[in-house]
Amino acid sequence: MAKPKTRYVCQACGSISHRWQGQCADCGEWNTLAEEAPKTVFSAKHDLSSGGRAIAFEPLDAPGRPLKRRSTGLAEFDRALGGGQGESPTDHADVAHGRGGSESRRLV
Repeated sequence: MAKPKTRYVCQACGSISHRWQGQCADCGEWNTLAEEAPKTVFSAKHDLSSGGRAIAFEPLDAPGRPLKRRSTGLAEFDRALGGGQGESPTDHADVAHGRGGSESRRLV
């Protein structure tokens, strides 16, 4: 599939150019060319103008609960993992919402 061509439209006179220039070739105004991206297949299917869903961030210095560790049965491997396989903090939420949990990521 061919890459969509980007257009630059002069905000003063409406002239179209296919590359950015500091000055509009038609009206002579400086810094008036604005990029106008053509519609792609992705942008036609997905409206990203709302900005998506909000994600809550936790500060790195906030105290957290220690991970529950479970033994893998291999002493050296448990030592390398810091005391056993740690349970992901998202396991409980994912299982509650039906997205699988530790069962779907089981070590074989």
